[in-house]
Amino acid sequence: MRLKTLDHVLDVLARDTATIGGAGTVAAVLLLLALRVLLPPDERARLKKPLRLFVVHLVFGVLALIFPAHWVAYKPASLLSLLLLLASIGQSILALTMHSYLSRGFVRRAPRIIQDIGQTIVYIVAALATLRAAGMEPGSLLTTSALLTAVLGLSLQDTLGNVFAGLSIQAEQPFAVGDWIQLEDDERGAGRVVEVNWRATKLVTHDAVELIIPNATLAKATIRNHSRPTRSSRRTVLVSGPYAAPPDRVRQVLMEAVDGAPGLAKTPPPVVLTRDFADSGITYACRFWVEDFDRRYEIEGALRDRIWYAFNRAGIEVPFPTRSVSLTEITAESEHRSREEAVQRRRAVLENVDFLRALPGMALDDLARQSEFRLYGRDEFIVRQGEPGADLFVIESGQVSVVFEEQDRSLLEVSRLGPGAFFGEMSLVTGEARGASVRALQPTSLIVVTKTSIEPILKAHPTLAETISEILAARKAAIASSVTNRGPASPTSKPESTELLSRIRQFFSLKS
Repeated sequence: MRLKTLDHVLDVLARDTATIGGAGTVAAVLLLLALRVLLPPDERARLKKPLRLFVVHLVFGVLALIFPAHWVAYKPASLLSLLLLLASIGQSILALTMHSYLSRGFVRRAPRIIQDIGQTIVYIVAALATLRAAGMEPGSLLTTSALLTAVLGLSLQDTLGNVFAGLSIQAEQPFAVGDWIQLEDDERGAGRVVEVNWRATKLVTHDAVELIIPNATLAKATIRNHSRPTRSSRRTVLVSGPYAAPPDRVRQVLMEAVDGAPGLAKTPPPVVLTRDFADSGITYACRFWVEDFDRRYEIEGALRDRIWYAFNRAGIEVPFPTRSVSLTEITAESEHRSREEAVQRRRAVLENVDFLRALPGMALDDLARQSEFRLYGRDEFIVRQGEPGADLFVIESGQVSVVFEEQDRSLLEVSRLGPGAFFGEMSLVTGEARGASVRALQPTSLIVVTKTSIEPILKAHPTLAETISEILAARKAAIASSVTNRGPASPTSKPESTELLSRIRQFFSLKS
């Protein structure tokens, strides 16, 4: 049934088209005129091929008219005239379908491989119609050549695989000419697509090296398209910072260097993350987006230059793998002096705590020796509401936020505390759970006084518990008065300080 349909089509194409002035010639002229009008200026060169075929058709058509019908040259001239005419008509239809003003409105530009297939079909149909006009049966020819087709198919298996893979790629459109794609994990193998033909896809890498990848290989590979879904592509520059520099400070300097760097996309905004603790320093990742993927190395190099200058201005050294041996003579005297300097530094801060000023001088020195420094980074929680604790925190530098968790789980900021302020005093002397959460707003240095460090002092001076209870009760009353806006705080009631004294004695197992 299919062969009969093919024979009918070929009969229609071959009937009366080769004659000068016939229907085929008229159709070819009309199509050429249509091409002249409907092809955009940048596509006018496509008119040359069907026009040349038509002109050569006219030459052979005239020769067919000149030669007598019984001459040997008559039949070949008329058949060539038919073949060229059909090819001219097919090429004109192909150009109108794929490249004219009419096609641009509803058909996107066809890839080269599709155009090549269209031209091949045009020539095959023209050849079959010419064979039909010559008296041959193309249907029977196709049937008897099945064995030959099988042999050719097996011998051209790889080539046909590449062809069909190319068709699959063009149908799915995982990439287009001009896209930057990558097949391997190494980004240095990424390239810009310059052509997709029958056999392979051609890429040009950043090093101006042409890669020719068979379509069959490309169809099986995992393709990373750096140009889709948008032209923006995220990049990462790793920077090593010294352990001595606080991460918050290094990230701030890095953000100042990244912000406004040339070639970076404005959205999404760049970010700086602490990535790893390496042997020679802390590794930071500067993540940003670029729209010009082919300029990625140039943009990254300029950003590294900006980072070096930013580090230089901030006094931050870029660490590098080195091995240095330093000999420091530590004597008992120098070690004792270093410890005493740290104790005096902590003592100066502890003197800001009102209820600790009641301690004798020697007792405050002992407390300073037993306390310790702790560092907290930005947004770290120091204590959490409801957790048990027995430590007092005194702020040496930085700032913290005191937040209270409501019943609906929302956080309400109660206050902010800076250097010299303290929190956790009730947990220190009574062991009660934390009444609120405290979070560092910036890198914060704290001095921590624990129960084990103050307990020997209270046992050695039992009367200090009564003094501390009176001071804390007065502070509690003052805070309550300021919160409720009742004016000056009223004198502390004796039962309240007595109850607090009882809790302190019970917590530290002090004798009455």
